Amino acid sequence: MPYFGKPIYDFRTPNEFFPNHTYFYLTYSIYALLFWYAQKSIKSERQLRLTEIQKLQLHNANLQLQNENLNLQNEKIKLEYNFLKAQINPHFLYNTLNFFYSKTLMHSEEAADGIAKLTDIMRYALQTGGADGKVFLEQEVEHLHNYIALQQVRFNHTISIKFNVTGNIHSYRILPHILITLLENAFKHGDTLDQANPIVVSLQVMDNSIHFSIHNKIRIGPKDGPSTGVGLTNIADRLKMEYGDAQALQYNNDGTFFDVYLSIKLQEINIAHPSNGVLITN
Repeated sequence: MPYFGKPIYDFRTPNEFFPNHTYFYLTYSIYALLFWYAQKSIKSERQLRLTEIQKLQLHNANLQLQNENLNLQNEKIKLEYNFLKAQINPHFLYNTLNFFYSKTLMHSEEAADGIAKLTDIMRYALQTGGADGKVFLEQEVEHLHNYIALQQVRFNHTISIKFNVTGNIHSYRILPHILITLLENAFKHGDTLDQANPIVVSLQVMDNSIHFSIHNKIRIGPKDGPSTGVGLTNIADRLKMEYGDAQALQYNNDGTFFDVYLSIKLQEINIAHPSNGVLITN
């Protein structure tokens, strides 16, 4: 039976077996190396941004004590400028990924699709939002889909997960990287292979509010990394600063399952959508 689009040859035909399989394993070794490098780059970038955000939060607190909103807009501009300086230059990596995408496509459509999704994930991970510091909710949802799809390719479609989205995701803007950080936490610490207890991700939009929840079984044994709690703490701080009492982040760990629930009251927007130019009305 074909495996990733390549015929399996009998060991009795070495002239065909070795050249084809050598190229096959080389292609996937390169793909794995690119995936590792991309993850490392994204983690480094996020750490830089986390540092800048924490500095801004501390400085904003001092500004509020001195004069509530006198210099808040100036500090926001400075933060955006620091973000731009802190960003890695992604063009070389994008071009490299595109090169391997075109080379891999002729041999494995699935592997090529994985490279394309990896490129999209990196591009989104490096963006800081629009002038308001936010992105369309549907962009964050698309990022979740890409992340899940890439993990499925990585683990040969053995990931056990359910992702449900209901409601209008086109008329709202949200702080970027909030939902994806919660999902990454589930993959990092959850048992992703238990078919009887899949990761359950739910996003519901109703009454100008979003309700996002994740339920996952806690993995027993080695994790993808140590749990520092920094991610959830940073999300809570960002949400409090941006939305105040219009948001609620709750989570529960009973030793077997981990649940996180986020609700945000949002304002429906009236703006031309960036993807198709269609005007979104209230």
